Amino acid sequence: MGGGMGGSGAGGDAGGMGGGMPRAQRQSRADIVADKLHLNKDQKEQASKIFAAAQEEAAPLNEQVRTGRSAITTAILQGTTGDDLNKLMAQFTGLMAQKAAVEAKAYGKLYAILDAKQQAKAAPVFAEQMDGMFDGGGRGRGGNRGGEPR
Repeated sequence: MGGGMGGSGAGGDAGGMGGGMPRAQRQSRADIVADKLHLNKDQKEQASKIFAAAQEEAAPLNEQVRTGRSAITTAILQGTTGDDLNKLMAQFTGLMAQKAAVEAKAYGKLYAILDAKQQAKAAPVFAEQMDGMFDGGGRGRGGNRGGEPR
């Protein structure tokens, strides 16, 4: 299932008081991170600002990645090889490195607002939940969902 109605509206009861099972709301990755690290209210507000800034910084890179993937796919389908394909791949690698830097910067900022107990739990939570978090539009890699750190 997924998507659909409801979203983040304030207080809206999309289904009324009719029968049927209540629809489970899927937690955002930011909420899961906050829960797993037991962030307090102030930390949640700071984390929200950190995530919003990272998402904004990643947005133009995400579009360039989509365009780059398309260009690489087209080139391969057209039989492009050698230096021309290598140039496209190098450009794409550079974009992915920029995206990784945005994520790393956000991790660093979030880590800095954690207390020692939270910091001890941070690495596996980051590995599980934050990889690709700023890909935008819910179309990202989805992180390492197996629960195992990489």
